[in-house]
Amino acid sequence: MFKIQNIIKYFFATFLILMSGLVFAQNNSGKTIADIKTELISSMEKDGYLSSKMAGEVSQKYITEADKRTVSKPITAQAAQIEQAQVAAKSKSGWKDYLSLINFIYVVAVIAFLVAFSGIIKNIIAGLWVFIVAVPVIVYQVVFLSIGLLGIFRPDLISVSQQFYIALFCAFANLMVIGWIITTHKKLEEFIHKLFNLGIPVSCVASFYGMLYFGALAYFYDSSIFGFFAAVGLSGVFSFGLYYMPGVLFLNFKESMMPAVVFGHLAVLAIYTYVFKNHPELTMNFDAGIQYYCTIAMCVGLLVAASPFYKRESALGYAVVFIALFAAAAYGYYMYDMKVVSSIIFAFFILFVLEWIGYIGYKSGMIIGAIIIGLGLYGTAMLLEKYGSMIMLSLP
Repeated sequence: MFKIQNIIKYFFATFLILMSGLVFAQNNSGKTIADIKTELISSMEKDGYLSSKMAGEVSQKYITEADKRTVSKPITAQAAQIEQAQVAAKSKSGWKDYLSLINFIYVVAVIAFLVAFSGIIKNIIAGLWVFIVAVPVIVYQVVFLSIGLLGIFRPDLISVSQQFYIALFCAFANLMVIGWIITTHKKLEEFIHKLFNLGIPVSCVASFYGMLYFGALAYFYDSSIFGFFAAVGLSGVFSFGLYYMPGVLFLNFKESMMPAVVFGHLAVLAIYTYVFKNHPELTMNFDAGIQYYCTIAMCVGLLVAASPFYKRESALGYAVVFIALFAAAAYGYYMYDMKVVSSIIFAFFILFVLEWIGYIGYKSGMIIGAIIIGLGLYGTAMLLEKYGSMIMLSLP
């Protein structure tokens, strides 16, 4: 258990390290940022502010590969103003920008509006607008679609301060309106049915078009929010989806598409890693979606496929793939700085190993199985105690 003094020291150390690049750069020209941070941590350890273990954890978390390559330069007031202006010019609607309480409330409000909007469309379809029933339905559809398109391309005409949330609302509202238009025009519905009938599940085709739709919006708005939904659409192409019922959140994919779930996402991550390493500006809007959602989708499929309780005739083959993937993740963690992707793979690999330990152990009997599982869990705990920071410090 941490004492309150250690907690205060840890946060004090964190604050000093975050400020060290600015404070010490003026008098340490020629040194790298990593050198400056290392000196500060060593001084704090020597003076008793940090224990040896805590100093190691702080160093691992706050000294990055970029710090080792960045040489500090004297900072002037004018340079600081220029840097602030550049940061402001590059500001965009990234996913981490929407994690504050106020913006979370905004997003929930948008979801509530979408639910209400969906209810309005259902009421119109059901013919509940008795007082304006004389007006053709197509008129309402054109009006709603026109407002939706305006909200996507020129949300600033509606509200400058809330333009992104207006665009976010309209992006989903337009899909509802288009669905409404399709269901009320039979010939159009037949045409769309042929367009989606490609010999593969309709949900996969719809996910493909959704990926293109949100991918275009991600580039148009330079937004990781839309980029995340594009990644969700990409996973949907392989039949993987996330579903919610009152009190239950579950992951789902079609059993027949198990190879697509595993190897499709594996191919996506391989391509993404190459592009991320060589052209990071092309992936910045999709980093969160691919690194988190697509990696989890692949690992869920692989965990099921490699399970000894699923299909043992194919489980060994997928187990070999999982082991090879674990080795590749360890390499990518250090050589390609793919810490988020690698950490997720590490976590699922631990579950995979424990699953096989339990299976092999209990085949030998209850007592032996309990001993093997106990040893496996104890060994896992020891490994996590020593190397757990590779996972915990890489999932912000």
